[in-house]
Amino acid sequence: MIKKKISRGSIKPFKYKGIFVSHLFFADDILIFVKYDKYYCSKLLEIFNLYCLTTNQKINRQKSEVYFPSCCPGKIKEEVCNFLKIKEGVFPIKYLGANIVPKKVFVNLQCQMVDKVICKIGNWASKAISQTRNVTLINSYKNYHPWAHWNYSKNSWSFKGLHKKIQLLKEGLQMRVGNDEDISISRDPWISTIPLDKWPTFVNHVKVCRYEKLSELFLDKEWNCQLLHDLFGDELVHLICQIYVPAQNVKDKWTWGLNDKGKINCKIAYNYLKGKQDMIKALEIS
Repeated sequence: MIKKKISRGSIKPFKYKGIFVSHLFFADDILIFVKYDKYYCSKLLEIFNLYCLTTNQKINRQKSEVYFPSCCPGKIKEEVCNFLKIKEGVFPIKYLGANIVPKKVFVNLQCQMVDKVICKIGNWASKAISQTRNVTLINSYKNYHPWAHWNYSKNSWSFKGLHKKIQLLKEGLQMRVGNDEDISISRDPWISTIPLDKWPTFVNHVKVCRYEKLSELFLDKEWNCQLLHDLFGDELVHLICQIYVPAQNVKDKWTWGLNDKGKINCKIAYNYLKGKQDMIKALEIS
């Protein structure tokens, strides 16, 4: 989406020594470089809105910041921040232990990061896995998953198409909470059709990874609100507390997460796949 806006001249990227930089991705973080102008900011908002519409995700403006060069007037800074509804950030930025500044980086700014890397490398030897153990792990994985040997390239085009559509339909599945013994907090889609490990915002992944099963989030068959607020943002906690938890011992089960009844038939599957195809075409055109 960003590249298409640049090719049409809707967004003007940052230029340094003849190199144009529009955006940088790392994990679930993104840095976007645009000229500090209201027109370009409006085009940036169009990209944000289209992303939210197609992914059913929200941009966490509380975690986002806008950074300006030192030559930018204060009036323009205030105007851009109010327009984007994002606060202004202050250099240096600390990201993954490194200090990021809009000028030449000096050694004294990075000493702390170097010490951390040296300490981390020193612990690698104790965690190394031998080659024999690696082979054992790979073989056990293949034996546990028979489909690991399955070569899809030898199947017919009709089977490949069917397999592709099934993978798309899986994106609409959701786990309905029952006795909460089988649901994984991070890997299973139990709040919506998107698992928590794919949520870029509203989730404290560092703390969530300490818990495995959904049953750990309950206190006497009710949601542990204090723990939820420690792990998730307020909007996400509100959604979780609305999930009904049955008093009886009912097993967790898979349902269709895109309607209230949780059921799917041929008509629903067809409309869902057609909507997906139309969305992909719309993105290609835009």
